[in-house]
Amino acid sequence: MSSITLRETETIRKIKFIMKEKLLQIKYEKSKSQLSDHFMKKSTEATKSKKESRKIRGRKLTENRERKDQFSQALKDRPTNDTTSMHNCWTCQHSSCYLMKCSGCKKARYCGETCYGEDWERHKDWCREREEKRHKDWCREREEKRHKDWCR
Repeated sequence: MSSITLRETETIRKIKFIMKEKLLQIKYEKSKSQLSDHFMKKSTEATKSKKESRKIRGRKLTENRERKDQFSQALKDRPTNDTTSMHNCWTCQHSSCYLMKCSGCKKARYCGETCYGEDWERHKDWCREREEKRHKDWCREREEKRHKDWCR
């Protein structure tokens, strides 16, 4: 067995310490480069996703503009004398936007009191049936609503 002097043990400790430091430094450099690679990948992914989201937002904006343009074009192209709100008098068949509505059934329309009076004999049975049906429907809906409120 060889005897190691105190000086040699000191140098061995220093060498081990230096080697540990070097190893730690190498590990640190390696982890640092891995981290930087990781963050570089993340940042490139983030910029890619930002670019993609900008593209998507841009597409949505252009789609919305196109829809708005189509809608405004449809409004321009529609006929000016819209006949959907026109109704016919139930007596004389006169077509107008400004007809009086029967207060009972809320369905029949008339030019004036004369047409209303002329048609009343023919209209009254239908009108009363319709009015009763509307009243029954209203009562049923009210009861259903009360029942729902009560069950809550």
